Amino acid sequence: MIRAAVTQLLSESDRRPSVLGIALHPYIMGQAHRVPALAGILQELREANDPRIWWTTAGAIAEHVEAHDLAV
Repeated sequence: MIRAAVTQLLSESDRRPSVLGIALHPYIMGQAHRVPALAGILQELREANDPRIWWTTAGAIAEHVEAHDLAV
């Protein structure tokens, strides 16, 4: 699901920026058999080194919006 979401958002990224929040609820992701899949897709995306992907936090996004007067 993460790979499909990234693919879709990147296909739209030339028109507008997007944010992909990945919700990791412990009831779901706390299952040991799910950890390798999550680690794998995150490693795959990091290794792709796509300049359109900004690995960040909510706080850093807020700072960027404020610093560039992007709030609407």
